[in-house]
This record gives sequence, C-alpha cells and structure tokens, in this order.
Amino acid sequence: MYRLTSRKIMGVAAVFMLMGSLTACEKGVGLAKKGAQFLEGGPAVQNNTLPTYDVGEAFTYDDGRTDVVIAKRGDKVIWRTGNGVIQKGYRNFLIPFFEWQNRTSRSRSQITAKPNMLWPLATGKEQSFEVKQTVTSNDGLTSNEFEQSWQCVVEGTEKITVPAGTFDTYRISCFRYIAGTSFWRQTRTYNYAPAIGHYVMREDIYASLPSRRRELVSAGFSSTALNAADQNSLIATFQAAMTNNKDGTGSPWRSAGGKLTAMLTPTRTYQERIQIPLAQGAVNRNRARNNAPQMRFITATCRDYVSAYRVKNRIRQNNRKVCRYPDGRWRRASTTPPSAAPGR
Repeated sequence: MYRLTSRKIMGVAAVFMLMGSLTACEKGVGLAKKGAQFLEGGPAVQNNTLPTYDVGEAFTYDDGRTDVVIAKRGDKVIWRTGNGVIQKGYRNFLIPFFEWQNRTSRSRSQITAKPNMLWPLATGKEQSFEVKQTVTSNDGLTSNEFEQSWQCVVEGTEKITVPAGTFDTYRISCFRYIAGTSFWRQTRTYNYAPAIGHYVMREDIYASLPSRRRELVSAGFSSTALNAADQNSLIATFQAAMTNNKDGTGSPWRSAGGKLTAMLTPTRTYQERIQIPLAQGAVNRNRARNNAPQMRFITATCRDYVSAYRVKNRIRQNNRKVCRYPDGRWRRASTTPPSAAPGR
C-alpha cells in the first residue's frame, strides 16, 4: 500500500514553496489572502446561531453543483452532490467533511474541531484545529495520508449580492497550512446568510491551484430525498395539478407524517418543441442500456410551475418547467434525452 504523509515531504515541499514564492514575487504576481482581513461598518445581522438542515433541502450554485440533504442525526448531516458524491459532515459547514466517497475513492478524517466551533458567530472569534485525512481508492490498492492545520476567523459582516438575491452575511475565512508549519496552502472564505440558513458564497484560493468561487442560485427542495410513499403521493398531486389547474391555482400536499407541506402551482402554459425518445416501452429501454435512445421532435404543451415547500419555518422554492408527453405524463424536458422520472 502506498502511503504519503505531509510530514515526510515537509522539508522538500518547504524548499519548493519558497522557490515558488520568490518566483511569484519576481513576476509581480499579487499575494493571496493569507491572514484575516476584518470588515468595518457592516450590517447588523440578527441570527448568528448554528444552522439546522432537514432532509430534502437543496442548494444550487452557479458552478452547476447542487447539494442535497439526504439524512441527518444530531449535529451530523449527510449530503449528496449532483454528481452522486456522498459527503458526511457536521451542521457546522466550516469544518471539512469527515467522510466522503465518489466513484473512484473515499476519504476518512480525524478532526479536532468541536462541532459547534465559532458559533454563535461574532466578529473577531477564531479557532484552530487539526485534520488527519486518509484517502483510499475504492479498490483498496492505494492509500494516501495527509495532515493539515486550519485556522478560522470571523472577519465581520457585509451585504453581498449573488444570483439568489441580496443578503446580509457573516464573512468567515479559514486558512489551511501544512501541519506543524506556517506554510500557507489555501484560504477558504464563506459568506453565511442567516436568512437562508446556509452559505451563499464560497471562495477557495490555493497556493498552487486556480482559485474557485461559487455563488448561490437557489435554496430549494429535492423530493428525491423523500421516502417512497411520500414521493408517490407527491407525484400524484403534482400530475393532477399540472393536468387540471389553471395558471395561478395551486394544489396543496402534505407528507404522511405532516412535518412537510408543499404548494404546487402552475404559472404559465405554452406550446414548445421538445425531444422525446423515438420508441416507447421495453424496446427503447433495452436499447438505452447500450447507447443513447433515438430521439424525435414533437410539439408539446409545457407549463412553468412553482413548488414551494415549508420545511419547519423555512420556505424552499423551486421554479421549473415540465412538458406533457404523449403518454399523458408531465416530465421535465430539454434538448437532451429526458429523465424517465416525472418532474416534481
């Protein structure tokens, strides 16, 4: 088994990082943010408590990523990303995930941070913690170990605008170093909006990689996280609403346990050309297992709709479009082969 630790390569890495820093200075490259930069004159933000999440809540960002809560227990939350990565962490999003798994590898981490680190938020609060991470290939053939030191600081409050809207936020920056050294490797900055209950912007600046930034597009709800019985009743309500309701008329829905409610409202009806599979039934499904199904264009009735979910005291809203297929079912439609699951 191949094992790599930051301690083993620390001396070599330090030399190369120093050389890289000198080269950057020679070329006039601007210095990355490596320490706290406190804000002044920001808005008064009322709610600074640790956020809570419920199964089904979904946050979509402008980089195309959607994170969905699929399970929760106490301070721990399990997320599923749009590409199927499963991530396990604390409600406190400032702390890195302690487990994750994708198609090729999985990670396990030991983290010294307390689950409520820095909460309730207040300007000037800071906390340091250590991470020991093991990343293993899913086939078990390779395993790498990493050690990191982090320091997180609440820098203040600021009003920012993202695609989802304008929000009063707390800005928290977390700085990552090679364990046991002052060699900076990364700065991760969050803008947390209490009105949403999640961060609305995250920016990552690295010592040796391109920077990345994501901004919130919507705080919605994914019914795929519901149990089968609730999904079936929601689909039935949705199909009836799209078939029978006039624009602007909503149909209510309630989960079996009564903890989740929704209002499904069509808002606009129109005709549009869409692509659908050329053949229906088992023949085309069998063909799809080997290659993409053949498609054809039809003119279909389509509807824009709003699905507004009440999750405890929070409203999570989806704005979507569906079209009616020849079999009478309403599905999300696009220029690519549509999903077999009805839109909801």
